[in-house]
Amino acid sequence: MLKRVLVLVWICLVGFILSTYAQSADTVFTFPFHMDSRLIVFEGEMNGMPANFAFDTGAALGLAGNDFVDSKQVKIKGKRMTIRDSNDQTKRVKTGYTAEMKVGGFTVSNVKSLITEMPYLACQDFYLLGSNVIKLLNWQLDFDRMEISVSKEPFEVSPDDISLPVSYSSNRPFTTLKFGGLKFENILIDTGFAGILEVDNSSDLIINYLEKKEKLGLTHANIGLSTGAISQQIVESALLKVDSLELGTGVFVSIPTGFEPTKSSKLGIAFFRSLSHKTIINNSESAYHLLPRESYRFKAPFFLSLQYQNSKVIVSGKSLEEDYIYSQIELGEEILSINGIPTANFTEECDFVRWYFTYDADDMTIETSSGKTLKISRTPIN
Repeated sequence: MLKRVLVLVWICLVGFILSTYAQSADTVFTFPFHMDSRLIVFEGEMNGMPANFAFDTGAALGLAGNDFVDSKQVKIKGKRMTIRDSNDQTKRVKTGYTAEMKVGGFTVSNVKSLITEMPYLACQDFYLLGSNVIKLLNWQLDFDRMEISVSKEPFEVSPDDISLPVSYSSNRPFTTLKFGGLKFENILIDTGFAGILEVDNSSDLIINYLEKKEKLGLTHANIGLSTGAISQQIVESALLKVDSLELGTGVFVSIPTGFEPTKSSKLGIAFFRSLSHKTIINNSESAYHLLPRESYRFKAPFFLSLQYQNSKVIVSGKSLEEDYIYSQIELGEEILSINGIPTANFTEECDFVRWYFTYDADDMTIETSSGKTLKISRTPIN
């Protein structure tokens, strides 16, 4: 009798072990995400407490503000690190660890983070989920259902998918693309970049390419604020549509592309959202897969940029083209009201940040400190 009981216990124990292994290896967890603030954001847990994760493949490590330290979701521990942001600026910051981080039903232990205040994150209570966690799992982003799925096993790929191989450096994914007879390697796949495609404009080949496009009247010059993890700076750039972009096994046409001084040419989340129904990130196979849309369009750009500085809302970017409206706007000029609402209502930077990064209308009416009332609209590009 005792032998039979021991056999039954052994069978149950083996069954439990196999069940646990099957769940950890094959289980897929699916949950909603939103892009109200331009990036992919979803809910997870840090040390048993809810946290809003902003999904950023372009960040080698996660990034947390001081509120996450105060709530004990991150414990400061270890040496400071020197980080370099997208503006090529450096700073030494504290580092910390989260004992347990939960994504879907998966738990990652002892997750390292950088500790620094970035208004976009701090004002919206976001934790920047970096590639040190993202690369450990496989992901499927469904932009039609606004759902994200995560698994330890790679996701099944459709024959209709466009596939692009990636390589990794500091856990971050890089790929190769071609356009205009030029080949570009080490293009960062950066879901923490809200734009479409940004290319460094410093090489002679790119300068010649842009000069040819400018003579045809196909470029749109502008100046705007570039925001990195630790810095902001004003940069001039040119925007144009790339006729034919070769990426992996696919060819995409009329892709709006920005050209500016940058150390990291990159594909942003707007590229994947606009061009694919689903994007699969099979990190365990070093490949991304896009289920392409039958037709697609990109929202026309808004060349007016605003910034909160010294308790004022000021112009931080504008079109440099010959344009009657933009010719009346000066960089650094104070804005007194937006759509009839006084900017004095923004009593602190976070009030402005929460409004600005969720603003998605096609136009904006501003009143400037010089007494002008101007309606600014999105600008279609050739």
